Amino acid sequence: MVILYDRTTEMKSGGNGKSIIGKSFNCVKPIHTVDMKHEKDGGNRFLFSGYTPDRRIVILSDTSRELNFERFYNLITDGFTVEDKNEKKYVLSEEHSPKMVLTTNYTISNNDRSDRRRQFFVPIGTYYGTLYDRSGFTPADLHDGYLLDKRTWSDKDWSDFYATCIHCVKEYLDHGLVPFDDTVLVDRQLLKSVAGRDDLLNDLTHFIKGVVDGPGEVSREEVIKVFGSPEYEDLNRWGDPWKVRTFKKVAMGLGYLVNPGRDRFQKVVNGVTEDWYRIVPSVQPSNPLEGFVETSGEDQGSGDLRDFFTDD
Repeated sequence: MVILYDRTTEMKSGGNGKSIIGKSFNCVKPIHTVDMKHEKDGGNRFLFSGYTPDRRIVILSDTSRELNFERFYNLITDGFTVEDKNEKKYVLSEEHSPKMVLTTNYTISNNDRSDRRRQFFVPIGTYYGTLYDRSGFTPADLHDGYLLDKRTWSDKDWSDFYATCIHCVKEYLDHGLVPFDDTVLVDRQLLKSVAGRDDLLNDLTHFIKGVVDGPGEVSREEVIKVFGSPEYEDLNRWGDPWKVRTFKKVAMGLGYLVNPGRDRFQKVVNGVTEDWYRIVPSVQPSNPLEGFVETSGEDQGSGDLRDFFTDD
């Protein structure tokens, strides 16, 4: 799933053009848009009601803060399931499934490997949003009309647009998907994993790096102690399992593996069996196509280009 996000450190941002980009896809292939504002966990079985197989791109627009990305795992990798009310459910095979795009004003987690292998993040610059904040100008004000509007765009505008599309297709065919190494995204995802608490993120980061540079492993009890400061008293309502999960998310977000190759690591200390966590750097190949590195477990016409794209 391609995820369009605003490249900003703010926990929520918008108005930078994600919806315009989504709209542009309809000039290339038919799209189906799903309004996700009120879909908290994505569990609505009729979420794709009204979808027809001729629509080759599905856009999940404006997701909520509480989005459960795991809901889309099978749709991304195993086939696209559609169910309408009072209609028989059907499944499109993986090769016939539509491409999926998600736009969001919030941060989508990717600390889990199952998330990361199903996600491709595309950062959207904050030019339009900043322009509006400073001057009240919208993209329509700046460009003397709405983008992708048949009433205002000339043949040259459309030819420029489709020439850009062709250029991007060629870049993809030559280089594939090229990830954007974005520290801003990493920071936002880490901050989300600690409920937006900068102080907790700093403490956990310092603690985890100390373990990695030191003994390389730490007990569950020591992990819980990090949350023992008075300023974190309000977090106690979530309990110790949440604290451990948060610790693991931050460690993985920082690029480490926790208990690689095993679900659980236990040690007997003073006759008592305790849960421990071994933290090691994630080892990856410099070129993924050159073998597997094993870790411990883990020109301008008038519409011609438009015809090229839209005639199936």
